[in-house]
Order: sequence, then C-alpha cells, then structure tokens
Amino acid sequence: MGAGIYGGFGNTKGSAKVNKCINIDSKEKNYTRKQILDYIDGKTKQSSIIVDKIRKGEIKISVLGDKLFDEYLGVESDVVGAAVGNSIYLRKNSKTIYSDIVHEGTHAIDFLNGERYSFISGWEGETKAYIAEHHFQKASGLKVEFKSEDEIKIHVMMNYKKKGGIR
Repeated sequence: MGAGIYGGFGNTKGSAKVNKCINIDSKEKNYTRKQILDYIDGKTKQSSIIVDKIRKGEIKISVLGDKLFDEYLGVESDVVGAAVGNSIYLRKNSKTIYSDIVHEGTHAIDFLNGERYSFISGWEGETKAYIAEHHFQKASGLKVEFKSEDEIKIHVMMNYKKKGGIR
C-alpha cells in the first residue's frame, strides 16, 4: 500500500514517520522507516530476512490508525498486526511494532514461498510466526510475551483454528 491513502511507509524512502512505535524511551517519539528496519535487522536470521525483503519491496508494509485498521481489516481491537499476502498492516499505536513486523513478516514470507492460507493462518503458521517473534524478542532484549515455545503452542491451540480461518 505504501505511503498513499493508508498512511503507511511501504515503499517510501524513510520520510514517513511512525508514532510511538515501541518503548525505546519513555517519551513519545517518531521513528522513520529506516530506523525501524535498522533496529530489526541483524537481531535474528528471520528478522534479517524480513528486513531484506521489505527493503527490496517484496514485502509491503503499511501503518494504519486504529479506525482505518479496524475498518479495513475487520479485526478485533486487540489485533495489532495482520499479513494479507505479501503485505503487512500494523497499528500505528502498537507498543510492539518491532515484534509485530517479525511476526507478520514471517506470515508474508510463508505467502511468498507459496504456503496455503490454511497453513499460514492455522496452528502451524501461527506457531512459526510466534516462535520467530519470541526469538527476536529475546535477541533484542525486549519484553518476552511467552516464557517458552510450549507456552506459544498452547496459546495458538487455544486461540486459532487448526486449519486456519478467522479467530
């Protein structure tokens, strides 16, 4: 979607800003596309692959305000990111935007690799994305959402359909 009507920073050259993207410091601050990608790059193998694909334009990324995010994607208010094909959509006010990019980027890579929607949005794909996010959080020194991969698997089994679909 890029920097057009949806307010994202997809193919811009870093001039667009993202508000309050993560708790790097306690004050509200804007971060450029480049700063966000530079932070994610190199933390894990998966995060580096995702950043490379975003920089090459293979994965598109858009940051949306709450109203537009909810209306456009038709998701619950607790959802902070979504991948649709090779496009990632993120809530502008997410406090975990770095982790969200890794999670949703993993789904986008699965799409690019030809995985079925039922895999990507089912137990296997969600577990894969949460594990990639978990390793990124640990490598980055960020707050870890789950204590273990087993806890991730339980979360996925309780919150997602086995063969994909809407939560």
